[in-house]
Amino acid sequence: MESSHDEQTRMDCRKFMQKVVASLDGGLTREEEEELLVEVRHHECCLDHISIARCYKTFLAQKVQRQSVSLELIEGIKARIASEGAA
Repeated sequence: MESSHDEQTRMDCRKFMQKVVASLDGGLTREEEEELLVEVRHHECCLDHISIARCYKTFLAQKVQRQSVSLELIEGIKARIASEGAA
């Protein structure tokens, strides 16, 4: 059976990783990023996960290409989503 300390550590790491992902996505303020840098020292066990997340994000960025589509296609998709959501 897990101790409450282990559960707390896992919860803390989960919250830490959520902040890391937000940081990678540019979703943190400067102050939040500074706080995150301080937290990194206390979450060395999570650093492997950060590396994996960064590598995965880089991988996705290299594989996904943005392409322009017509405004008609965009409006058609929105209309279909709206009609299916109303059903």
